[in-house]
Amino acid sequence: MRPQSPSVAWSRLLNGRVQVSGRERIHLDVMGLDLAGVDGALVHAGPQTVDFTPFKIPPTGAIVDFWYVRSGAVVFDQAGRNQLAAGDLLLASDRSGPIRMHLPEPSQLLHVPVPAARMGLSPSEAAHLRGQTWRGGDGTATLLLSVLAGFCDSVDQLGPSVTAGLGYHLTDLISLAAAQTAAAERESRQRVRSDMLLRIQAFAKQNLHNPALNPSCLARQHNISLRYLQKLFQERGLRAAKWIRRERLARCLADLRDPRKADVSIAMIGRRWGFTTPSYFTRVFREEYAMTPRQARSAYEVEGV
Repeated sequence: MRPQSPSVAWSRLLNGRVQVSGRERIHLDVMGLDLAGVDGALVHAGPQTVDFTPFKIPPTGAIVDFWYVRSGAVVFDQAGRNQLAAGDLLLASDRSGPIRMHLPEPSQLLHVPVPAARMGLSPSEAAHLRGQTWRGGDGTATLLLSVLAGFCDSVDQLGPSVTAGLGYHLTDLISLAAAQTAAAERESRQRVRSDMLLRIQAFAKQNLHNPALNPSCLARQHNISLRYLQKLFQERGLRAAKWIRRERLARCLADLRDPRKADVSIAMIGRRWGFTTPSYFTRVFREEYAMTPRQARSAYEVEGV
């Protein structure tokens, strides 16, 4: 391994501006590795702190940095999230913002930067991997960590062609683990959004009588943006305003069918469910059911309902 200037070496690894600091003489050795087109590195570093600031983020080509801690420890601080990686653990970071890496003791790290496209992930999905860790315990992670450990321990004896060949399978294993984690995160986010939408719809159904109920009102009530609320509905093939109107019209139709409300005026039924203007109520009712409210009431009276 050939010693390099710490700031230059870290800058080459992360492709950004780097400042390296430490109380003692900073020790850093980097062995560059061609891992089947991925520029990895085996890093031996003594106690030091690395502050990374990205260059201008390219519009495409998001990269996730995977760090396998073979020995020692690293504290990653990114986007306000502090994460300790110590001994036989894989951690992911990204280059979308500043990172502080603090190595409190001599450590051995394997750095594997993998493009999001190679993992089959979009840039936004790749960003959600930031701070994720993989430890032994499930099949994929246990296998991955054992391969990474063996690779680190034997890489000095491997030639470039063997390293590249192993690197291809190594990056595939990392991509598989990352894709599984991304899928689990995606499902978790979908559940959160689904639960949020159910809460919003339940609130709306309880307040259909309020003429002021609209998408903006729902967004304010649930402390979310109007854009996010619209997205929640769109994911279910719905439009928020149209859904509210249909729910109101369904209640109006039920009342028009109800013989107990035969003496209640059509205008009053409309007002009861938030339609303050009779002409508007008649128009949207006709658009939804191809008949006027009066025709709907008459049809059920004729049928004896």
